[in-house]
Amino acid sequence: MTTIVGIKTKEGVVLGSDRRASKGFFIGSKITQKIAKIDDTLAVAIAGQLSDAEYMIKVAKAERRLMELRRGFPLTVKESARLIANLAYSGLKNYQPYFVELLVAGVDEEGGHIFAADMSGAITDEDFGLWFSYCLWGSRKCIQ
Repeated sequence: MTTIVGIKTKEGVVLGSDRRASKGFFIGSKITQKIAKIDDTLAVAIAGQLSDAEYMIKVAKAERRLMELRRGFPLTVKESARLIANLAYSGLKNYQPYFVELLVAGVDEEGGHIFAADMSGAITDEDFGLWFSYCLWGSRKCIQ
């Protein structure tokens, strides 16, 4: 079970999460980091399969940095969210989906932003976001 939350304020954005890594009723760790810092202005909260999310974040950091070097100026939060959503969709398109739901939060010239991104490649601009996922692997019922 994973819970992540993001809230947009006048001064910026706030991300929060639980710290348990679990599969069904088995808790593998109680100190898992589910919020990843991309850079000083952008962070991502993770719900779903942690290995998929860590891979996507590593690739997104590298791609974002490359684009900034080529363009000569930083990406906005929306452009960064779109980049991450495109990475998620590329897995779905290749029949190897990344089982993650992400809250991409950051601050740019326009202020604070929170975008919800999922494996379908969709992003939505939110004032606040909440993801809750719970799976009973034995019964194959998942709620996200």
